[in-house]
Amino acid sequence: FGRNIRPYATHFLDIFGHDRLMWGSDWPDCRLRGEYCDWFAVATTLTAHLSATDQARVFGDTAREFYGLEV
Repeated sequence: FGRNIRPYATHFLDIFGHDRLMWGSDWPDCRLRGEYCDWFAVATTLTAHLSATDQARVFGDTAREFYGLEV
């Protein structure tokens, strides 16, 4: 199912950039189409072309900054 959302992920990255996107699983609703680990695997595949720093932003740093959370 990852290939079906690739155009959307690409568009979001192009429009908003890695420093404004935040990974979210939408659990438990995401289970209608797959398990959490499946969605996370798709998300990591769709962001594999990003640097490790940019991936870290998408998968946590942007959210920590936005919500003012401490590490």
